[in-house]
Amino acid sequence: MIVRPKIRQFVKADIPQLIELGRECLTESRFNYLYYDVQRIRDQWLQGVDSPYETAFVIEFGDKIVGMSAVRLIQYDYNYDFFANDYFTYIQPEHRKGLLVAKLFKALQQWAIEKRAVEIRFNYGFGDENERIAKLMKVMRYEKMNEQYRKMLM
Repeated sequence: MIVRPKIRQFVKADIPQLIELGRECLTESRFNYLYYDVQRIRDQWLQGVDSPYETAFVIEFGDKIVGMSAVRLIQYDYNYDFFANDYFTYIQPEHRKGLLVAKLFKALQQWAIEKRAVEIRFNYGFGDENERIAKLMKVMRYEKMNEQYRKMLM
């Protein structure tokens, strides 16, 4: 039997798998020097359950979650409109080929449209695949905006 991936909005029962997937994400990322506080992560996921302002979508193969992306609505400083902004996306390495990430982003985009967001923004800062992500975003008709700079203080 062929198991096809399913992309769906997360539910509370997914949280234990999402916590472990988040640990994988942090370990693989350039932020792997940070402590992974499981209770804080659990609290964040619980906050997103049934929230009108934030959610996540998962990629599921059978009963195993292999990818996730979370998004929240943020109000502009200049008016009462909102934009949607992802705050992380992670797909296990063996599932990164093909169109899964595009389908995942489209699910988040549809959620943002339903929430009447003016725009959606995706950030990439966890790994070193900038060129690959840039190509994907161009194919999906996203345009690059802003640059981000940091200075470590501790």
